[in-house]
Amino acid sequence: MFQTRNTGKKISQLRKERNITQMELADLMGVSYQAVSNWERGNSMPDISKLPELAEILGISIDDLLNDGKPLELVKNIINGTEDKYISEEKISIDTVAEVAPLLKPMQTEKIVDKVIEENKGSFDFEDIIQIAPFLSEEKVDMLALNLSSNNMMSQLVALAPFMSRDALDNLALKSSSNGKLSELIGLAPFLSKNTLDTLARNSFSSESLSELVMFAPFLSKDTLDELALKSSDKSDKKTLIALAPFLSENTLDALAKDSFTNGNLNELVMFAPFLSKDTLNDLALKSTNKDDKNTLMALAPFLGRETLNKIVDDYVKDFGIKDLKNIIPFL
Repeated sequence: MFQTRNTGKKISQLRKERNITQMELADLMGVSYQAVSNWERGNSMPDISKLPELAEILGISIDDLLNDGKPLELVKNIINGTEDKYISEEKISIDTVAEVAPLLKPMQTEKIVDKVIEENKGSFDFEDIIQIAPFLSEEKVDMLALNLSSNNMMSQLVALAPFMSRDALDNLALKSSSNGKLSELIGLAPFLSKNTLDTLARNSFSSESLSELVMFAPFLSKDTLDELALKSSDKSDKKTLIALAPFLSENTLDALAKDSFTNGNLNELVMFAPFLSKDTLNDLALKSTNKDDKNTLMALAPFLGRETLNKIVDDYVKDFGIKDLKNIIPFL
């Protein structure tokens, strides 16, 4: 890309040499003061249509102002209206167009991209689209990407996602044969429809790790998330289960909890209590091999059935006495 900071510094120096303020240069150019300020800071470049006028005001040639080889030659030919001939003769690449694009209006860029593709048939690929996508309309990016669709393009789609329509992105994502880990799809998740993401998640899910689902939970439908969670062979990861709990149905969470907590510690149920059905929570609490923690009993008390709580407290009192159980009395 053009060295915008170098160009900005040159504009600033030449303006000061002519004793012109930024506001005065803006008035002479018919642009805003903020535009001139951004040029000089290197945050943006003047529109290509303004370059001849700016060079004249500053007393410098466009070559000396930009000083950037082949991209500069393309700019000069665009200004002169001879870009088609220049592109044909010099076999200009998308790389060069991407360097010039910040100076062009979107329609100019699209016209030049079409000409470059025409002159470089067979050598235009996804990497080219990624380079030029920020300067094209969504419709144009969709068309270019759909025309180049292949069976292994998931990583390219992640880079293109912000510049494509959801329909086109769904179409290409489903065509890709990438069935890798779910983690490879997370970059696309905010841009795909729920139906498409559900399909991709099912195709890519490995039963080896439930933790892969956590990052996808906000994007998947509850039915798909339930299905994949139940298929997981790793249902003992309690930290992962609690992270998934707000997104799973009560029935699925009950099933996972039964797999994970049967004969476990009573205190491990506390964090899951708000998400489990009362029947499942009662069942697991009664099966627990560790009922001697009165603090855990107090934490679980609001979620347990009266009959279950009475049974657990009876066991506790039998083994440890009634001391310090007064806080549970309202639930008995």
